[in-house]
Amino acid sequence: MAEMITLPTVDHGEFKHSRNDRWWVRPLLQAVAITGFIFYSLWVIFLESDNYKVEGTHYISPFYSPDLELGFWPIEGFSPALLLIWIPLGFRYTCYYARKVYHRAFLADPPACAVSELRKVNHKYKGENKLVFIVSNLHRYFFYLAFVLMIVHIIDFFLAMKFEDGIGFGLGTLLLGFDALFLALYVLSCHSCKHVVGGGLDCFSCNTAVNARYKSWKFVKKLNENHHKFFWLSLLSLIVADIYIKLLINDVISLEFDRWI
Repeated sequence: MAEMITLPTVDHGEFKHSRNDRWWVRPLLQAVAITGFIFYSLWVIFLESDNYKVEGTHYISPFYSPDLELGFWPIEGFSPALLLIWIPLGFRYTCYYARKVYHRAFLADPPACAVSELRKVNHKYKGENKLVFIVSNLHRYFFYLAFVLMIVHIIDFFLAMKFEDGIGFGLGTLLLGFDALFLALYVLSCHSCKHVVGGGLDCFSCNTAVNARYKSWKFVKKLNENHHKFFWLSLLSLIVADIYIKLLINDVISLEFDRWI
């Protein structure tokens, strides 16, 4: 019979754990990254609402996609991104991986595997049936909205190939392509997508349609293994594309430099 091994528990102030590695590095870096993204998003939406399109091109900041500036925007000074930002915000906030990130990085609940919670031991567990965590139950509905937004970003990528003098390709086109690609991978690798594609099946080989759903489910399952990577890559590509478009708008980079073909 195998002997049970009990690791010694180390008390480091508020956190008790049995780990000898730097377990705190990952949640710390994640907290810094998420906080930076939040502040950058607030700056883009509220203070840079007039700088999101490059004249003479179809380059538009992904924060403002789809473009709601149709020539009759009703509220002057009101950022059109506010009508859309709740969709990706809700999708990311309710995302299973994102919930793991902010529970560890911001709530220390717990901060890492094999590390005690910051809260008292006698804290009564309530799950996600209380505000604000009850919103997490809406994740599958945010998935449908995020899927539509994903299609719009893909369309923006193809529109970014149109210039005043015809079809072309520039660095901005490439960056918007990366934004669309990583957003698509993030959305399609979602657990809700896996359920939509292959959920509720009792037989995987009953007919051609069911077999196609099973193969699609296996594809999404493979994507799901890298869901956490697509989460961060989609955030990074979003910021990089927005920064580059702002550099073009403010003539820091010229369109002549941007255009490759």
